[in-house]
Amino acid sequence: AGDQIAYALGGLMRSEIGVWAFPEGRFLRTFPVGQNSTLFRFSPDGERIVTRTDFLDGDRYEVDVRSWPLAGGEPDRLARLEIPQESVGAYAGVDPTASRVAWTAGTRFTLAELEGTQVNMATAVSLTQDSLIDAVAFDAEGRNVATWDETRAPRIWSLESASPRLARTLAAVNAPMFTVTPWSLRFDSTGSMLGQAFGILWYLDAPPDADPQRLRRAAGAIQEEKEEQGFGLAFHPNGLWVATGHPGSTSLWPLARFYPHVLRGHEEAIVPLQFSPDGRWLVSGSADGSVRLWPLNGRSRGRTRILYETEGQWGFPRCLAVAPDGSFVVVGTWDGKVVLLPLDGERSRTLVSLPDSIVTVTVGPESRQVAAGTTAMAEDAFVRVWDLATGEMRLLGEGERRGTQRLEFEDQGRLVAASFGRLQRWDLVGDAPRLLEEFELTSLDSEDRTVSIRSDLRRALYVDPEQRLWVKDLETRTTRELTSHGTSVAMAIFDSSGDVVVSVDHQGIVRAGPATGDEPHLLLGHKGEVNSVAVSPDGRWIATGADDKLISLWPMPDLTQPPLHTLPLDELLARLHAATNLRVVEDPESTTGWKVEIGAFPGWEEVPEW
Repeated sequence: AGDQIAYALGGLMRSEIGVWAFPEGRFLRTFPVGQNSTLFRFSPDGERIVTRTDFLDGDRYEVDVRSWPLAGGEPDRLARLEIPQESVGAYAGVDPTASRVAWTAGTRFTLAELEGTQVNMATAVSLTQDSLIDAVAFDAEGRNVATWDETRAPRIWSLESASPRLARTLAAVNAPMFTVTPWSLRFDSTGSMLGQAFGILWYLDAPPDADPQRLRRAAGAIQEEKEEQGFGLAFHPNGLWVATGHPGSTSLWPLARFYPHVLRGHEEAIVPLQFSPDGRWLVSGSADGSVRLWPLNGRSRGRTRILYETEGQWGFPRCLAVAPDGSFVVVGTWDGKVVLLPLDGERSRTLVSLPDSIVTVTVGPESRQVAAGTTAMAEDAFVRVWDLATGEMRLLGEGERRGTQRLEFEDQGRLVAASFGRLQRWDLVGDAPRLLEEFELTSLDSEDRTVSIRSDLRRALYVDPEQRLWVKDLETRTTRELTSHGTSVAMAIFDSSGDVVVSVDHQGIVRAGPATGDEPHLLLGHKGEVNSVAVSPDGRWIATGADDKLISLWPMPDLTQPPLHTLPLDELLARLHAATNLRVVEDPESTTGWKVEIGAFPGWEEVPEW
C-alpha cells in the first residue's frame, strides 16, 4: 500500500495477517483471518485488507472473502462461496478496482458487482473454458483477466463489455508440467505483458504466433543451484524490470523495450487523440461514436471510462480538446455539435448544434473559454468562441465562407485561427473581436492541407496538396520543406517544445525527428491508415490512432542517436542483436513465409551499467 506492508503468519496454513509501517518497520497489528488463508491484498485506497479463507468440510468446500479495516475492528464479509474441490487454491477474491467479487469454479470464472459490502448476484457474468481453470490474474485496471488451464496456453479475456469476451489465446508453454505450475501468474503495470513463475513472459503486443520468452540464467551464475526452478515473479511498477524467485536467490531482468503499448477498446477507427495536461491520461474519439478516457499510470487502479456516446450516422467525434486544468473535455462532432464533457461525473452540455461539421476545438489557458471552427460551408461565421462563465458566444469572420483547420489560444484574450493557406491572430478583448494580423502560408488555397502551430506562434507546419511537409517561420516570413518526412505526408504536429516534428504518412508510418529537418526515426506497426497523432506534454510519448481500431503509445525515440534505418548493415545487425533476442526466421507454414522467434537469453558478453 506504499507506506505499509502485510505479511502472512503461520506457514502454509496461515492464521494471522501482520501489518507493518514502511519503511521504518514499525509493527502495527495482526488480523485473525483463520487457518488456510491463501490470498490477501490491500484495497486500492490502502484503507482495508481483503482476505480469502478456505473451509473444507468433507465434500463441502467454501471460501470466505472478507474486508478488514486497516485501523482495526471486525471485518465485513463480502461473499461466502461454495465451489468444487477441484478449484481449491484457484482464484477467489476482489478485482483490482474493488468493485467486483470474482471466483473460479471448475471450468467457469465468474464476476459479480460489489455494492458496498454486499455482492449483487443478479449482476454475475461468467466465462467458461473446456479445461479446468487453475489460475487467473487481473491487469492493474481490472480491464482484462488472464486464465490458465492444463493446455498451458493462457487466454486473455476483455471485461469491458457486458460479458467477458475472449480477446486472445497466447502461445502454449512447451515445457514439462512441473516447470509451469501457475504460481505468480500476473500482468505488468501497463497490461502489455503477462508473466509466470519460472521466468516465462508473453508480450501481448508481439505477433500472435510468437512463442513465450524464457528467462534463463547463464550456466554457473548461481553455483549452488542445480536446476532452474522458480517460485515467484514480480514486475517493477515502472515496467523496466522483472524479478524471478529461485531457491536461495532472486534474479532481476531488464525489460527495456522500444515497441508501442497498444490500447484496445474502440470498435471502429480512431479519430481524435489528446493527452491530459499532466500526461496521466489520454482521451480518444472513434467512429464507433464513443469518447474514452484511458489512464496511463498502471498503478492508478482506474478503469477506462466512456465519457460520451453519440447517436446517428454522423454523430461521432471529429475533434476534441482537453481543458488546461483537466476538468473537462470538449468534443466537436461531424454533425455540428460542440459538447462539453465534465470529468467530475456531471452531465454533458451541448454548446451549439450547427448544420456544418466541427473541424477543430480548443480551450483557453484558464479553462474559461472554448473555441470551435467549422467547415467552409458555414454561412454566418467560421469560428465561435464561448465564455463558459457567462454563456456568451462570439462570432469570428462573420460572413466569410472559409473553413478552419486549427485553433490555438495565444493567451486569454487572443486566438490564432489557421484556415486554408493563412493564419489569423484575433483580439477577443472588447465589445467585438478584432483581427490583428494575418500570415499567408502559401499562395495556394486548397482544402487538402493540415496545419499545426507551434505553441509560441513562431512557426507553423502545413502539408501542401502534393502531400509534402513545410515549415513556415512566422517571424521571418520564410518557408522551407522538410524533405526528410517524405512525399506522402497525411498530417504533422510539433511537440510542446516546438523542437520536434512528428508526422504520419498515408501508409501508416510514423516519423519523429528534429524540426531542423534532420532524418527522423521511423515508428512502424499500424496496419491501417493513421487518423490522429498526439505528443505527451513532457515529450516522452507519442500516441497514434488508426483505422485498425488501435491506439498505439510509442516511447519518443532518442533523437540524439542516428535512426536505425540510416545505419550501415553490419552496425544495424550488431545493434539489433545487442538489443533483443527476437529473430525473424523462415517458416513455410506461415502465411507470410516468416515468423518471429524468441530465443533464450544467454547472458551479456559485457555486463551493462545503469
